[in-house]
Amino acid sequence: MVSKFTKNYFGLSEWLVVRLWVVFYIALVAYPCLMAYWPVEQAKMYVAAAENALNKATQPEDERFQEARKLLAKARESDPAIVNTFDYLRVLDQVDPLPLAQLLPALKYLSPNSRRSVGYPLAEDAMKRKEFEKSYQILSMISSFEADKTPEERNRLAYGAALAKKDLRLALKEVDLALSDLDREVPGILDTKAWVLHELHKDEEALVWIDRAISLFQTDLLEIYSPRFEITKEQLEEFLRSPDSSEDSKCSFTISDVKNEQLVKIFQELAVYQYHRAEILSSLKQSEKADWAFDWLENRGFNKFSELF
Repeated sequence: MVSKFTKNYFGLSEWLVVRLWVVFYIALVAYPCLMAYWPVEQAKMYVAAAENALNKATQPEDERFQEARKLLAKARESDPAIVNTFDYLRVLDQVDPLPLAQLLPALKYLSPNSRRSVGYPLAEDAMKRKEFEKSYQILSMISSFEADKTPEERNRLAYGAALAKKDLRLALKEVDLALSDLDREVPGILDTKAWVLHELHKDEEALVWIDRAISLFQTDLLEIYSPRFEITKEQLEEFLRSPDSSEDSKCSFTISDVKNEQLVKIFQELAVYQYHRAEILSSLKQSEKADWAFDWLENRGFNKFSELF
């Protein structure tokens, strides 16, 4: 029958017609699946586009946020269920910060890996907005599900607590456990311990730890010096020089003169340590040394102290 049908009506071979019918039935079954799949993927693309809009440094912040809001609205139109995904929540939280009452229950039911991959960026975003208590609450919730925390996770929790000025005794315990788990000391964890001690008003002890953090940071950076930094080793030594006097605090160039992006981030980390040291010295009433430390920051282009945390 198929042979007669193909011969009389189409002039096609039986082989070809059979295969055309197979393709037709596959398409018939696949079409509903594709139609269900497409809105979901389209919504994800809108969310990704919204995140890219937020990162457009060439546009004012208000314009970026407006564009991101429009793209998130399109994502909701394509797939209303997108509002329950954490890619959407993470981007939305940057545009219109979400209340903890909405974030924490949602994070609770994620798998450990998903909770970390979503929760830590949300905590970091909240920290950048100086919403330190919100950041710490997210970190605490993540930590409550972690039986065996890594030194990095303990350090993140302790530093969040110090910035929020919450649970400082617990923070000190966490940072001590982080240090005990390491084969060698890490400047960032030493800095966290110094800042926790400062918030506990133990500034003499804090000064010892922050000096230790800065010294180790300087040593490590000089050891990995490379011409790829796009500054000479002498310039690196000048930038790193500790502010032990008014003269030492001076520098012939600022952070804006540094072209290597990796080195810029490294110097920004050092600036946080030096700011912590300046604040600790101020608390100890060592005014002259504190002034040298603040001068060190200003002479290197770190003038917005409120952003150093």
